[in-house]
Amino acid sequence: LMALTCSALDLSDVSFSVSFDKGLTAEVARGGGKPLATKGDVELVKGREGGQALKLVNGKDSVAYALKDNLNAKEGAISFWLSSVNWEGSSGDALQVLMHTDGAADSQQLVVQTLWPWGKLFMPLYDKGQLLGGFPAGRSCAAPLKEMDDAVAVLRPGVWYHYLITWRDGHEAIYFNGKLANKAKLTDLRLRNLGTTLFLGWDRSK
Repeated sequence: LMALTCSALDLSDVSFSVSFDKGLTAEVARGGGKPLATKGDVELVKGREGGQALKLVNGKDSVAYALKDNLNAKEGAISFWLSSVNWEGSSGDALQVLMHTDGAADSQQLVVQTLWPWGKLFMPLYDKGQLLGGFPAGRSCAAPLKEMDDAVAVLRPGVWYHYLITWRDGHEAIYFNGKLANKAKLTDLRLRNLGTTLFLGWDRSK
């Protein structure tokens, strides 16, 4: 289980932001801000600093939002806080998908997931859809979920960690708690068509 909350200090340049403090509807949305659908037992729980967070059971719970105008495929940034509930990246439950766009054979796909089985969080940028959970381009650009490969877990239950993921044609970077964790240059990758839906959590049917 993981809890996820999204926020931004300056919303003037933000195309989509949902804090979950007042429910599942986004406070800022250039496209649609209301959820298109929910799946599983979606639950809002206590989050950071008196706010609320979205609690997700991996592979069971998800919230779907419209992708059009809410996310720029060419370049952008995703900022979120993450806290584990009863998960530390152990083998057998290592693959966790925090968010993804729908993937089809004729589209590309953006995913934020753990890098199984090495205890890292990364955003693979797929050049074609229907590959979620595989080993994609961009695998080298990852932020730690553990301090060392098989040492103390970074994701201590009840502690919130901040991740910021940025991308632009040919470039990708991940920041962990305000510090650059990794960057990659993917010269052949040009995201343009990401489908129609953004999922928080993992909708296995997509």
